[in-house]
Amino acid sequence: VVFYGHYDTVGANRDRWRSDPWSLHPEDGFLYGRGVTDNKGPIVAALAAVQDLLSAKGGEAPGVNFAFVFDGQEEVGLPAGFADAMRGHREWLAGGGEVACVLCCNTYWLSDDQPSLVYGLRGVVHAEVTVSGPARALHSGVHGGVVAEPA
Repeated sequence: VVFYGHYDTVGANRDRWRSDPWSLHPEDGFLYGRGVTDNKGPIVAALAAVQDLLSAKGGEAPGVNFAFVFDGQEEVGLPAGFADAMRGHREWLAGGGEVACVLCCNTYWLSDDQPSLVYGLRGVVHAEVTVSGPARALHSGVHGGVVAEPA
């Protein structure tokens, strides 16, 4: 099981913070700091869940390997790095077998005591698509329906 999460954040406008945004600050039973919910908190929750599972097993092997992948460039969107690291470490990620699933720790809680299980995320895909076809339309006449056209 591979757990993915990012720990980087976008910049902070210090004028909008009552405390230093880069230091964890407790206030009224809550912890405040830049990136606490996006995405350091969910990473800590995943680590704690695996720790609890291992503790509950009493030292017995859980029957599955765990890998944690923490991305330090997700917010800035650097295209290299992450993909290269994943390709270069596939065998390690799979633990000598196959990756059963990837759990994305980049999620949120519905309330202070109700976590959510997110099964789909939207995002941005950067792609270049090249479409080719005949020099002229063939949608009717002799070729109609026989030749696949990109339009």
